[in-house]
Amino acid sequence: MPGAICIYEDRIEEEVGIRILISSLRRYNPNLEIFAFLPNATDDLSNWLKDIPLVRRFTLTEGSPSGWNIKPDLLQKALEFADAAVWIDSDIMVTAPIPDQFFDPTAPRIIVAEEALWARDRNDGGRRAKAWDLEPERLLESGVNSCVVAVNRSHLPLLERWKELLGDTRYVTAQKGNYLDRPFHLFGDQDLLTVVLSTAPFHKTPLEMLRIGKGITQCFGLFGFTPGERVRWLRRGPTLFIHSQGPKPWRRQNTAKATLVQSLDLIYRDTSPYTLIARSYSSDLAGSDWTKPRTRLGGFSRLAGFGSIALSGLPIALAGEAWRLWKVVRDRAPR
Repeated sequence: MPGAICIYEDRIEEEVGIRILISSLRRYNPNLEIFAFLPNATDDLSNWLKDIPLVRRFTLTEGSPSGWNIKPDLLQKALEFADAAVWIDSDIMVTAPIPDQFFDPTAPRIIVAEEALWARDRNDGGRRAKAWDLEPERLLESGVNSCVVAVNRSHLPLLERWKELLGDTRYVTAQKGNYLDRPFHLFGDQDLLTVVLSTAPFHKTPLEMLRIGKGITQCFGLFGFTPGERVRWLRRGPTLFIHSQGPKPWRRQNTAKATLVQSLDLIYRDTSPYTLIARSYSSDLAGSDWTKPRTRLGGFSRLAGFGSIALSGLPIALAGEAWRLWKVVRDRAPR
């Protein structure tokens, strides 16, 4: 088998994302096999999957990791059957056919995503490797985001090294605490993948990064779809991957005591590219009310966008950009 998609979800409340991801893959990649690892799938999801061709269900071995720590394990499993595999997070959709280069069985390079612009500790520059008492041999301008990872069998040693770090006592202990209190180099699986790609011997592995606004749209709350990205969208169309990070748009939100930022974020979710495109998959969803405007300003912003995803929510994006610039000036001001 030349290549396959590897997906995973063990949270029942996030099954909406799995439906959208699979539906988008079927729309644009109807001949692509999907390896689905869904240990807690509801009967509704299981029955829905029975009617979808080329979805191959897998079970996990006892003692396997879960959550984001499972990625290298599942990619290794997929590579037992396919020459190349692409991991895609369950809160992502595709907007076009995935190019053949993602499934090249002989390519030495690994494909990953660029970390979101507003992510905590986005910059790397070897910091994560040094925090692990390792010498950085490759300085990355940002940490990688493991929401999309494309590998082939030549990368099995790299995946094994990633698993080794995920099993390290320091990381395992940090994961037991509050995620906001974790050290930047132990925050999640992608920080460890950054370390692997920064240090010997895998620093020589060619790295192709899906750039924000070019290869992937990171819908990271209020600041997740910048004015610059919107201009590019108008000129060249959507990015291949749309990633709905942070609180998911299908979740119910308590707006009674929302702060100004939280209120703006709710409006943003009404106009998020992910939310707007998800409307086209309503027939595959158990419920799609969340794709309709849930705030008055969100609904007005959709109308003001004249049907354009790039223009819907533009005022919110401009407000976010103004806030970002203000923070830059504030932080650089002499004290």
